[in-house]
Amino acid sequence: MTASEADVSTYRWARSALLRPLGLAAVAVGGGWLVLVLVLALTHGGARTVSAIAAAVTSLLLAAACWVLLRPPGLLELSAAGYRVRHLRGVGVEAAEWAQVQSVDTRPAKGGPVILIDLSDGETSVVPLALLGARAMEAQHEMHGRLNRAFGYRRLRESTS
Repeated sequence: MTASEADVSTYRWARSALLRPLGLAAVAVGGGWLVLVLVLALTHGGARTVSAIAAAVTSLLLAAACWVLLRPPGLLELSAAGYRVRHLRGVGVEAAEWAQVQSVDTRPAKGGPVILIDLSDGETSVVPLALLGARAMEAQHEMHGRLNRAFGYRRLRESTS
């Protein structure tokens, strides 16, 4: 898929969808650092050095988490050539051109509604709407519009008689 940067629309992960994994990671990192600091302090006696290193590494991890929350990773990219789903496991086909797309539909699924993209070769791509957050409807409309343009479909004009 080669398209100009201006032609590509990127839909990012919803921040609310990122909070849960980042919270679990924070608890795991905090518990790991606590155990590490206690073990090193008891075995080496240099509690100040260990605390300083733990504080520095924890600060770096906190900065990385803030960066992810302020600029979530891209989830769905739409261009004139096709689509690409990124940073999501179990999506099915990660990228395809619009000519390969047979239909785009919204369907209920186990974890909530999803955009289901059926390809002409029988394979599918699945994008959970909850991960797109408030921009889910916008992504659906743009996807349908790009698919219609790729196949040369256009709206019928209302007659003025």
